[in-house]
Amino acid sequence: MMGRNPPFRSQSGMLGYFWPLWILDWIAILALSVS
Repeated sequence: MMGRNPPFRSQSGMLGYFWPLWILDWIAILALSVS
């Protein structure tokens, strides 16, 4: 939760099991990018 880095979060190992989280992060990044 330190930052918005889906790829790095998925490589964190344990957090890799919570794949929906980084998908939500990507949505947040895209939303901020469009804004």
